[in-house]
Amino acid sequence: MNVSELLKINFRKENFISNASISDTLHRTLDSKIKIIEKIKREAESSNYSNNFNDNTELLYNKFIDEKNTEKYTSKELRDLSFVIGQNNIGSKEINILSSSILTQKYLTILESGWNDRFLFGLFHGLIKNWNHPNKLNLELLWDFLHEKLEYYSDGKPSLEAIKKNLKYYNINNGGIILGNELFVKKINLDQIFDFINIPESWFTYEYFAEVLVTYFEKSRENISEIINEVSDILTKHNNSVTTKKILSRIITYIDKNSNKTNQDLIITLTFKHIGDPAKINLWNSPIEFNDNDKEIFKKARIIMNEWLTKQFISVFFEKCINKIDRKKFWLRYVKHISQFLVVGPSNILYTLQRDERIKDVVLNRFSKVRVDKDNAALMFIIKDRLFVEFSDDGAFYVYKLSNPNCPSIDEPSFYSTRNLKHINMEQLIYRTGSYISKTNSEGKMPHINATVSWQEVTDKWFKLELNINA
Repeated sequence: MNVSELLKINFRKENFISNASISDTLHRTLDSKIKIIEKIKREAESSNYSNNFNDNTELLYNKFIDEKNTEKYTSKELRDLSFVIGQNNIGSKEINILSSSILTQKYLTILESGWNDRFLFGLFHGLIKNWNHPNKLNLELLWDFLHEKLEYYSDGKPSLEAIKKNLKYYNINNGGIILGNELFVKKINLDQIFDFINIPESWFTYEYFAEVLVTYFEKSRENISEIINEVSDILTKHNNSVTTKKILSRIITYIDKNSNKTNQDLIITLTFKHIGDPAKINLWNSPIEFNDNDKEIFKKARIIMNEWLTKQFISVFFEKCINKIDRKKFWLRYVKHISQFLVVGPSNILYTLQRDERIKDVVLNRFSKVRVDKDNAALMFIIKDRLFVEFSDDGAFYVYKLSNPNCPSIDEPSFYSTRNLKHINMEQLIYRTGSYISKTNSEGKMPHINATVSWQEVTDKWFKLELNINA
């Protein structure tokens, strides 16, 4: 296969004779193919360096960390050594040069002693890969050394010229922020970033791009409905859980204040895919890389996600399982205070819930089956230190203290019957005479019965008196 066939370009003599100018279509085709060639060159250059590591490289690293070594380094050894700083490990050895000021100084001194511009690419690779290294002072030493060398670089190699041209994007203080902001301002799609800065696409998982992506998506939040698919694709390619949690938590907190229900549904789906159910605390632990602000945003995002899901479940439960709109409206007023919930019912109720677009993807994690009761269901939820249970019949809802040994467990995977959730001998939650409340209990049952005052008004008073909560 020749070059024309490989690139799918048909260079026909007659076309150029009949029309000496290049058509727009051909111009676009040529641009596209040139970008493909440039991408192949970038990846090949990166692959060429990474494939040089072998048993000799481990020996080289041992030589470097050996305090007693006085043997000089060959030119090839120095070139290979320039790439060592961008590796996590070589063979059985863990690479931790940047963790030690002594090793960092020694490393840069050795490279300086036999300097060659061929070392630049390896050092740059190490900078991008270790962008969020906890030892900022040593990372600064690397950046200062590299920056000075690039300032004086003039050999004309395209990859290094591109790095030199874009030095502002690699300043360890704010380089990633500058690039993320510029991509947004210039409306450059993230899939074009590698053409824009001319570095290998295989580096996209590196720490540097975390800062770029967080900045870009923070700027793009107002257009979330337009870029939602891009967010998902990019997070998959970047493949970094820390970055994913930073970006999605910021989008969630923004949408909660500034967006509509459609965007809520989109980000719920996206978050379940990339982080998981907020009910699973282990999936929503803050990474150690988070600072205090990141932790606060992430914690808030989990609360918001739970609130959105609780709203959806309450709405669907009372619409589809009971068709009691008055109860739905009442409990939606307390949704901000609900920390956990569970639907209990038979298989046909599960099927009904799974057919609803609002919650179909998240039902299983919040559903507990019963072995009997074909038509009865219950909604369990926790507010402060109380468990509330609403049923699909017209009777009463029940309130238990979580410390009560008879309190049903909201973590149970299954129940024999929804009757297991009722202790019919419990006292009334509230005793009243007309509009006068004569007694309240910390736990009990509350019938959905209206008298002089509605059950909703009475329950509101109980919330205020017992839990100090206003709807």
